[in-house]
Order: sequence, then C-alpha cells, then structure tokens
Amino acid sequence: MKNQRFPIPLTSTLLAFEAVARNVSVNRAAEELNTSQSAISRHIRSLENALGVKVLARTGRGITLTENGYAYFLAVQRSMNDLETTAFELRTQRKRLTIACTSTISTLVMLPVFSRLRRRLGELVSVALVVYNGQSLDPHGPKIPDIVFDGRPSGTSPGFDSLKMLDEEIVPVASPQFAERFGSELSRSPEYWSTVPRLEMSARDFGWSTWNQWFQEHKCRVPDAPVDVFDDYVHLLRAAAEGEGLAIGRNGFLNDYVVDGRLSAIRNNWLRTGLAVYAIPTEGAILVWP
Repeated sequence: MKNQRFPIPLTSTLLAFEAVARNVSVNRAAEELNTSQSAISRHIRSLENALGVKVLARTGRGITLTENGYAYFLAVQRSMNDLETTAFELRTQRKRLTIACTSTISTLVMLPVFSRLRRRLGELVSVALVVYNGQSLDPHGPKIPDIVFDGRPSGTSPGFDSLKMLDEEIVPVASPQFAERFGSELSRSPEYWSTVPRLEMSARDFGWSTWNQWFQEHKCRVPDAPVDVFDDYVHLLRAAAEGEGLAIGRNGFLNDYVVDGRLSAIRNNWLRTGLAVYAIPTEGAILVWP
C-alpha cells in the first residue's frame, strides 16, 4: 500500500459523467453543473480515453449508456453515495462529553440539573459522568474526562478556562420534625447544643468544612453532643432528612431536599468558608462551555 496511487479520473470528470448518465443528456448535465456542453463533452472523451472503452453511444433520440458505461455509472454512484454518507456521519456524529466528579457532586449537584444540561448541549453531544474519590482519577488513563469538578480555595485560578460553579457556604440543617423536637435548644446559643444529636463526616471528607469550623466561627467550643459519623455526604443528608440529627448543609448540594421540604436551615446566616467548586476543562476537551 506504500505510495500506492489509484489510476482514477479527475473528480470533475466523474461528476460530469455521473450527471450525464443520470440525466441521459449532455445539455441537462451542463445546466446542472453550471458549465458548457463542450466542457461536458471534453470530460466524457477524457473518461473514455482513460478507461479504453466507450461509455456513451449516440442514438436517433440522443445518447444512451453503453453496457460498459452503465456498469461504470453504477460504480461511480455507489462511490459517491458512500462518500456522502460518510461525510454526513462525520458532520452529525455525536460527541461525548465526560465529566469527572465525586459521588457526592454527581448525586447532589449534577443529577438534579442533568436534564437541563443535556438539553443545553443538544442532541449531538452525549454526557457521561465518571465518579472518582478525589484521588483515584488517572489524568493519563484510558478514559480522560473533558471536565473535572474539584474543590479549591476561592479566588485561585485552576486554569484559564475554569469556571467557578459555587462558593461553599454552610449552615446547620435539619428535618422539620427534628427542628420542632429540639426547638428550645436550637433557639439558644450554639454552645448550649450539647443535647442536640449531630451528624458528622469522617476524615475521608478532607477539604470540606466541618462542624469545628462552624462552631469556631460562632466563637464557642464544640458541644459534647451525641454524634453519628458518615463516610458519604449523601447518606448523611438522608439521615438528616429522616430526623436522625443536625447536619452541616452546603449550598448547591441541598436543592432537592430544600425544595420538597425534607430539610430546612436552622439559622439564616450562611457561613462562607473560602472554598469554591470549580469546573476545570482538561487538555483536549471536546468543548469548553455551552
């Protein structure tokens, strides 16, 4: 196959022959291709010289295809149809946008807006979510994502095309039943919440804000209250919605819980932590932002 060249006529010659054969008329072929009859005739002579056979024959009514001409016409049409089909597939093939994020972001942030994201990108882009734990994503692996969601200190610049999705803000949240049950305690200063059960994340949730930070901001020690520890923030919120304890609510992660009334903020003052969630395009991403 090295340096192989196929002895085929010029594209303009093939187009002229296909138009003549399909229209069974030199005149109509010239009109269709916006050229002269003499130019069409030159292409036909060139094709016959190259093939060594006649492709057209004159009759009393005009022209007709010879047997060889008809066979070549079918081959040319098949080739042109294949080229057009392939070109159409290349123009309209669906692209794949791969988004890498933690399971928490996937469940609480991405899934609630997934339908809107797909509509915004259009039918020619399919979206895939790749879940990772923040450390196991191999940037050189076989499934390199186009966009990575990552938590960084607010104000940093992870990349030129990076987009800040939200600034982390936290507030205690609880189910309506839990808030009513511990209403008297929760109405007091946080330092007196020693009887209020809390839900906390384990050390695996490194990087996100904790109860320690919230109580420190309110200038009081962390009350010695009953505590349940979770490895997954999604499970923690479900437990809070079922009235198992008071949880740290993160803005952007509570949409469904707040909308349907399963959780509500205990205090009105959201605490901005200095952390932000960024969407960071990787090298070679199929697109940046719709």
